[in-house]
Amino acid sequence: ADFNGDGRLDIYVANDGMPNFLYVNRGESVAPRFENQSTLLGAAVNFQGKAEASMGVACGDYNGDGWMDLFLTHFYAETNTLYQNVDGASFRDETISAGLGPSSRSKLGFGTEFFDPDNDGRLDLIVTNGHIDDFSYKPGSPPYAMLPQLYRNQGGRFEDVSRWAGAFFQKPEIGRGLAVGDWDNDGDIDAAISHQKTASALVRNDTETEHRGIFVRLIGGPKSNRSAIHTIIEAEGEGVQVPLVREVIGGGSFQSHSDRRVHIGLGEAEPLERLKITWPSGKMDEWGNIKPGHYIAVEKQFLLPSPTGH
Repeated sequence: ADFNGDGRLDIYVANDGMPNFLYVNRGESVAPRFENQSTLLGAAVNFQGKAEASMGVACGDYNGDGWMDLFLTHFYAETNTLYQNVDGASFRDETISAGLGPSSRSKLGFGTEFFDPDNDGRLDLIVTNGHIDDFSYKPGSPPYAMLPQLYRNQGGRFEDVSRWAGAFFQKPEIGRGLAVGDWDNDGDIDAAISHQKTASALVRNDTETEHRGIFVRLIGGPKSNRSAIHTIIEAEGEGVQVPLVREVIGGGSFQSHSDRRVHIGLGEAEPLERLKITWPSGKMDEWGNIKPGHYIAVEKQFLLPSPTGH
């Protein structure tokens, strides 16, 4: 993702038991091109200065300021960590203030993603959990199988709504991989989760909401990349003061890859007045009066409804 807004793709690496890496892309004319600045920028360790056992990582603009933030899952007895991107200049650990600390300390998190299952325009969080060892023979030990978690974004602070999220979130599993996408093509975003010793799960989103969203499949031109990684999409509507910003991310979660189609829950931005796409090449496309649904966008050519949703 582009963490500092300079138009160049940076790389974040979540490490197990040591400080995380943030390789800032300084451009082709600088050697080395990528420099690890995680400590300098505040994304290496938590607010206590401790390196954690990072497992999964998610990237997205959770607070709606246009900058890509980071969420990391960690080992049992550690909290997961939310790094807020502060104007592209540094990162700040907002785990506690965002309500993500205590509920994660009794879990061992793996796959995770930012996503918007209720289409309200705010990115929520989903986490799959499970220990790496089975200590069931030792009384008082942490469980092997653990409950997955769903956090609803209440405007920068998250509420654990797992108990109301359906039967899947009530069954402990040894969770590992996690990906999100509209696998049934019904206009909202679902999840797929793998488990250590049981079958993987397709989790269908049946959230009742008045909001709608759009999905955009991006195809980059010769000067970008066909997968359109690092493309920025901005959605503007009469009900929002700042655009909803999404970026095509090159990786994340844990040993998983989510739907490449970009999902934007419109929330108060409906009706959608303008959709702006900034491609990795620097070229920009704009369209107006977009209706909710699935679309295919090809760099500097067209935006078409996708008849099959794919």
